[in-house]
Amino acid sequence: MDQKFEGVPQAEIRLDGSRLIRGHVSNDWGLRLQWQIARGEETVATPLARVHLEHELGKLDPGTYQAVLQMWKYVNYLKDKDGEFTVSKYVDISNRLAFEVAADGSIKQVEIAAPVADPATATTAAAAK
Repeated sequence: MDQKFEGVPQAEIRLDGSRLIRGHVSNDWGLRLQWQIARGEETVATPLARVHLEHELGKLDPGTYQAVLQMWKYVNYLKDKDGEFTVSKYVDISNRLAFEVAADGSIKQVEIAAPVADPATATTAAAAK
């Protein structure tokens, strides 16, 4: 029996002091729900998010982080030689927010920097029009 995904899960997240807070998840598939907290390209934590609407960030090293709510999307059991799923994966279901941790441990929300356009890609895209 195949899993049918009705609608796309969606939730809103926000930062309140040192807590991440999530709203209701619409179109919930009922699968694993987690926070993804990353610093640059490195994921530093993936705490569960289904049971509690809040997550206390705790002690983090100074720097800029991003957080997003994710849900597992099971498609099939296919795995590669390393045992990693090849098709099933976590999908982002919320807005992405950025926050900065200061040396004194204080946390404040910051704007997410827009990605810098690659001049080679921009030129190719402009020529294609």
